[in-house]
Amino acid sequence: MKKQQILIIGGVHGNEKTGIELVQNLQSIPIKNIDSIIANPKAVEKNVRFLETDLNRSFGAKIKISHEEKIAKKLEKRIKKFDLILDFHNTNDSTNCAIVCNLPNKIQINTALYFGFDKMLIMPKSGCLIGTNAPASMSLEISEQNSELNGDYYYQKLLNFQLEKIYCSTGEQIQIFQYCGSIKKITYKRLMKKMNPIKNFLSFSEADKNHLGLEVSNIYCPIFYECGAYKDNAFHIVDEIGYLTITN
Repeated sequence: MKKQQILIIGGVHGNEKTGIELVQNLQSIPIKNIDSIIANPKAVEKNVRFLETDLNRSFGAKIKISHEEKIAKKLEKRIKKFDLILDFHNTNDSTNCAIVCNLPNKIQINTALYFGFDKMLIMPKSGCLIGTNAPASMSLEISEQNSELNGDYYYQKLLNFQLEKIYCSTGEQIQIFQYCGSIKKITYKRLMKKMNPIKNFLSFSEADKNHLGLEVSNIYCPIFYECGAYKDNAFHIVDEIGYLTITN
């Protein structure tokens, strides 16, 4: 039976350290059946998010002109052969979650729970890396506020990880959210005096949902609030669509 192949990606954004450190560890001391790559080495060298266009918005471009669009074209071909692709990211706010671009499958749920994520967000493909091979891919958004969740920590987790093994227990749950849209900073500046304090993954009150023009009956939450990577967006809005429970 063919051993399942895993790809670990760091440096899609050149200033997000956890994935970069993890790939450096893997390249220094490889783990069998796990490949790894620094996606945007020049951005990593300069310690910037990207050089010309955000690499995580550069996949699927019809005209591939920018530095990152050319990288994306090469990566698209490479990642097709893997059974699981894990794309590591950092955020400087308190958002910690796994991200997929499809209705999550058992492998994605099992992997997210193994790596300590109890929240999973379904995002549109929108030119992102994991959208090119959605059923086999997942991004892990790791808050920089927890310094223990670094490259060394995830290397140790990978030492004991086997894709063929189911780690989660029967009855274990993961909370699933669906991306709905983004609130621009200029809009939030107009609304913020009327609204309660914002906290990531804390449900909006009925009053706040009314201010934002959201369905009162749905459970909406903000994510990536106070994230420095988004220059124009104050936060994203997600809708809690429920919990997936692990069964035999």
